[in-house]
Amino acid sequence: MTNNPDKINQLTALGVDVIERVPLEISANAVDAGYLATKKHKMQHLLKEVD
Repeated sequence: MTNNPDKINQLTALGVDVIERVPLEISANAVDAGYLATKKHKMQHLLKEVD
């Protein structure tokens, strides 16, 4: 369970077969919208609910 593609890449590089990614996502609210947008745009996290 992750939204972090780097985590998937690191596991794969260590020889772990990643068969499926289960998204772990909540809707953004006024408090965390900026934080989630930063994760999506700067760290490439896979967040569909964030602009």
